[in-house]
Amino acid sequence: MAHEGYQRSAEAPSATPRAFGLLLTTLFALLAALAWWKGSDRQVLWAGLAAVALLIAWLRPQLLRVPLRGWMALGRGLAAVFNPIVLALMFGLMFVPIALWFRLRGRDVLSRRFDPDADSYWIKRDPKQELGSRMSRPF
Repeated sequence: MAHEGYQRSAEAPSATPRAFGLLLTTLFALLAALAWWKGSDRQVLWAGLAAVALLIAWLRPQLLRVPLRGWMALGRGLAAVFNPIVLALMFGLMFVPIALWFRLRGRDVLSRRFDPDADSYWIKRDPKQELGSRMSRPF
C-alpha cells in the first residue's frame, strides 16, 4: 500500500487573476440578468461590466492582480469573523440539544459509565474476523 509523501507546501493554492476575472464576469452577468428580470435600467451597465471583465480576463489578466489581492483579503477577513459564529451556532443549535436529549434519556453513546464490579473495560472482539478486513479501509 502506497502512502502519500509528508511534504506539504506552506502556502495554500491561490486563485489566479484569470479565474478571478471569470468570477467577476459571472457575477456581473448574473446581476445583468437579475436587472433584466426586474425590468431595471441598469442591465446595460452590468452587461457592460461583464464584457469588460471578460475581455480583461482573456487579454490582460495581470491587471487583476491588485483587485484579486483585495478580494482575497476580504475573504480572509470574512472567514475570520464568520467561521467562529457559524461553528458556535452549529454547536449550540445541533450538538447541545442532542447531548441534552441523550442525557435526559440516559443514553451513554461512548460507554463511559463507571462499573465498580467490572474486571476490565476491554471490549472483546471476534478473533475469527481477520484484522486485514477490519483495517483495510479505516477511513
